[in-house]
Amino acid sequence: MDYHKITLKITDNAGFVKDILMSYLGDAGFESFEETSLGFNAYIPENLYDKSTLLSIINDATETYNCQIAYREELVKEQNWNAVWEQNSFEPIEVDDKLVIYPTSRKQEYQDGKFKYYIELNPVQAFGSGYHETTRMMLSYIMEEELENKAFLDMGCGTAVLAILARKRNALPVVAIDIDHWSTENAIDNAKINNVSDIQVVLGDASAIESLRTGFDCIFANINRNILTQDIPLYVNSLTKGGSLFVSGFYAEDMDIIRKVAEAVGLEYKSHKSENNWVAAKFSK
Repeated sequence: MDYHKITLKITDNAGFVKDILMSYLGDAGFESFEETSLGFNAYIPENLYDKSTLLSIINDATETYNCQIAYREELVKEQNWNAVWEQNSFEPIEVDDKLVIYPTSRKQEYQDGKFKYYIELNPVQAFGSGYHETTRMMLSYIMEEELENKAFLDMGCGTAVLAILARKRNALPVVAIDIDHWSTENAIDNAKINNVSDIQVVLGDASAIESLRTGFDCIFANINRNILTQDIPLYVNSLTKGGSLFVSGFYAEDMDIIRKVAEAVGLEYKSHKSENNWVAAKFSK
């Protein structure tokens, strides 16, 4: 899948405007963001890109928040995103003093038994390695839950770090789904090097869940607001009675929208976590 990459440079009120812009662009179909020292890069599938929508968002933000926003666009051809991120690697990440995630190149440094859980990723993606707030919050939820012999689904798995941690905590069966074939190949590789090769990795979107003919006790979906509001009803259909749905990938101001969609299909709000305006929430059936 080819993507449009939009590089934005913001001057005046940069920190505040950056978060607002990401929220608006997320609503317009942009799937991921990469922060830079001067602003951020935004990525959207080529078939969803509408330049007039982008310009409207930029112009509105410029007028409303009294700032200057410069942008540059480029078409990025399909490639192995994991291989690109591997060139940059990442620093080891610790979560809740119980989990450490590290690149294969640093494996020898993490054999000390200091942490309860160790996850090795190679190659890696920035979103899904643990660096992003949403991934860290979802990992934290996994460490809080009782997962012994629970059927677990990692929806939009990326590196499959959530599925890998769930399997290490004895969830079974564990399924990981992603729409991107590079991600599913990476997920399979990561499961293998973490000795959890029995994770079932599936290429597809939420519609693939029904074909699995499996009820899940826990479903984790770390995607974005638009996809979540669209797919929560599909998740609920595959959630066992008493099961829990965990969602993330949206901002604090979107929490009411997510909650209304979840409650409309019979889910009960249980809790949420927040970090730097990003939110992860738990609902039960």
